Amino acid sequence: MSYYLLHSVIEFYSKYFIKYSKRTNKMVKIALLLAIALIINYLESLVPLPLPLPGVKLGLANCIGLVVLCLYTEKDYAVFNMLKVFMIALLRTGFGSSFFIGLSGT
Repeated sequence: MSYYLLHSVIEFYSKYFIKYSKRTNKMVKIALLLAIALIINYLESLVPLPLPLPGVKLGLANCIGLVVLCLYTEKDYAVFNMLKVFMIALLRTGFGSSFFIGLSGT
C-alpha cells in the first residue's frame, strides 16, 4: 500500500464522515490505522515463509507504523505501537514471550 493512497483514504474518510474536533479526528485516524495494521498482521501470519525459524514474519504491519510516524508525532507513534502489540497479544498470540519481544521492540 502506498503512503499517498493510505493518506488519501484517511483524508477522504475524515472529510466526509467525521465532523468533530481536531483531537477526535486524530484519534479516529490513528484507530483506523491501527485496525489496518492488525488486519495486515493477521494476513501476514497466513503466508508461510520458507525459513527454518518458527515465528519469523516480515513485519509488514510496521509499515503502517511508519505512516503514523510521518503523519503524527513520536509520542503518537509510541502509543500506536504499544496499542498494536497489546491488541495482537489480546486477539492472537497471548501474553507470552512474543508479547514481551514485541513490547521490547516498541
